[in-house]
Amino acid sequence: MADESNSGEKPKFGELRQRVKAKITDKKFRIQKLGGDSDKIPGRYLIGEAAKDVRQEEEHARLEKLATTDPLTGLLNRRGYEERQKEEIARAIRSNHPLVVADLDLNDLKTTNDILGHKKGDEYLTTTAEILRESTRLEDIAARVGGDEFRVLLTETNLGQAKVWLERLRKKCEEKGINISVGLSPVDLTKDIMHSIEIADARMRQDKTTQKKNSENGK
Repeated sequence: MADESNSGEKPKFGELRQRVKAKITDKKFRIQKLGGDSDKIPGRYLIGEAAKDVRQEEEHARLEKLATTDPLTGLLNRRGYEERQKEEIARAIRSNHPLVVADLDLNDLKTTNDILGHKKGDEYLTTTAEILRESTRLEDIAARVGGDEFRVLLTETNLGQAKVWLERLRKKCEEKGINISVGLSPVDLTKDIMHSIEIADARMRQDKTTQKKNSENGK
């Protein structure tokens, strides 16, 4: 299972050439549609304008990725998550498939930062992000939405399936020495998504409280 692609690979030359060709064809069509003669326009000019359009599109895509990606973990940030969430909820409503939202919090990250340093805390965050990437599918949405907070929207997944997913996630985190608190909530598509997120957040906080009490009682 894999997370949505965060590949930063540059387009290959052949791909760029095809995009420039497509832009030239589009420009010729537009000129002819306006009653002009595209054959009278120098090819070098058309190539230059098409290449400029492609560069502008690449720059826009680069800036958009920067605006929606968490720089430390490479996951989506809150803005990126919310944009993808809207799309997925619309798809779920159309196809009537279940969604589950998971709110996840790293326990004692502040203590880790204070005692072991922020470098170690950042290591825990990036490791958790990598585990989430490995534990989710392309159609799922994983994001870092706060300092030590992550959120995952599991698509075409019911609560029972989400609980199985959660136990596997906990185990993977524990193997890396990371302790997490998590809350799950099925998404009620008849209500605003914040209703389900608030439930997941409350359950995450309850999980954190329960773990702390068990630790104090030596369980």
